[in-house]
Amino acid sequence: MNHPQMRGPGVGLVMPGLVEWFGRLSARLRHVRICNGDYKRVLTGGATRTLSVRQGGVCGVFLDPPYADTAERADGLYAHDSLDVAHEAAEWAVAHGDDRDYRIVFAGFDGEHGDLFEAAGWAEVEWYTDGWLAGGMGGQQHRERLWLSPHCVAAGSDPQMSLFDDT
Repeated sequence: MNHPQMRGPGVGLVMPGLVEWFGRLSARLRHVRICNGDYKRVLTGGATRTLSVRQGGVCGVFLDPPYADTAERADGLYAHDSLDVAHEAAEWAVAHGDDRDYRIVFAGFDGEHGDLFEAAGWAEVEWYTDGWLAGGMGGQQHRERLWLSPHCVAAGSDPQMSLFDDT
């Protein structure tokens, strides 16, 4: 590692392997863009297709909008709130879910979007595990769900089994 904070006495002793791991993670995520704000400004053909890492590559999209009105939450929960944006984002996701060039993951509460994702063939993942997360929306973490578009790689079928494999 050439970064000045990653060198010096004790770094290798205190964090054996950790500095190397973060270096590899940094290299792996070098083309990742993390955006916030209005999802519509980054989910354009220009942003998702022409700015791809390589010709013929795929675009991963993770959408985590504010909870919708159907999530049984109060209006004004967020500084810039909308009770409709989650429904709009879900509709965009489902409309693009059958596109082989997208791997879309959508976050929300169980029941928040009815059977929209199920009807479109998306996989639903209940990811919350007791003891690993505190806080959240009034202790309702058990309702958290991730919906995976049909072209997401199924667990166990990915030929790249490690985050850092070069295969």
